[in-house]
Amino acid sequence: MKRVNESYDKFEFHSLYHEIHNFCAIDLSSFYLDIIKDRLYTAFADSVERRAAQTVLYQIINDLVKLIAPVLSFTAEEIWQYLREIEKGEESVFLAPWPEVNENYRDRNLEKKWDNILKIRKDVLKALEIKRGEGFIGNSLEAQVNIYTEDKEVYDYLISFKDQLETIFIVSKTDIVRGEGEKGFSSDAYTGVEFSDIKVLITRAPGKKCERCWCYSKTVGGDQKYPTICEKCAKVIHEHFEE
Repeated sequence: MKRVNESYDKFEFHSLYHEIHNFCAIDLSSFYLDIIKDRLYTAFADSVERRAAQTVLYQIINDLVKLIAPVLSFTAEEIWQYLREIEKGEESVFLAPWPEVNENYRDRNLEKKWDNILKIRKDVLKALEIKRGEGFIGNSLEAQVNIYTEDKEVYDYLISFKDQLETIFIVSKTDIVRGEGEKGFSSDAYTGVEFSDIKVLITRAPGKKCERCWCYSKTVGGDQKYPTICEKCAKVIHEHFEE
């Protein structure tokens, strides 16, 4: 937002175009929208994680529509009229206050932390792409990502993301190993390019495919009433969809 505002102030319309386009195509489409699909589709409607994602999406579109209004006037106005059906606002997007950067949202340490995980994600996606090309996997959810590193700092860093890695990589299971593991590095392991301190080994995810979330899990078949879905999905059904 800050860079877009600066581009408007300098009348550098080519720059603001690239800023907005890259945000929509890379940050949103290729990353954020991809990783929140699971919670939007499978989490309970009023769950914290689903509501949090919806809140972020609403805030993004609410600000983005104002940022594009000067150069995509008719598109912005059409979007705004739909937004007004959700929450009453100004009659026109051109009467709405211009969005401002909220410095309270800026966290430099968090940005730096995520910069590294995004580099690792690029290496993981490349490793998945190679295995997909070999016919070893089809959808990425068929995979387990095993990340090896001999660097303790990198290992601790990855462990701090442990509960989020499946979501970030869009796979069914991940494993972080310090050193070469019990069997040593496999010749199939992909050496990181974006993040050279890791090796990535793609294996088949254990368990069966859940019919609801499509993730592979050993818990599929464990629920007698819903034997074709995983424990996570069965919990949602039991708690929120049964009378």
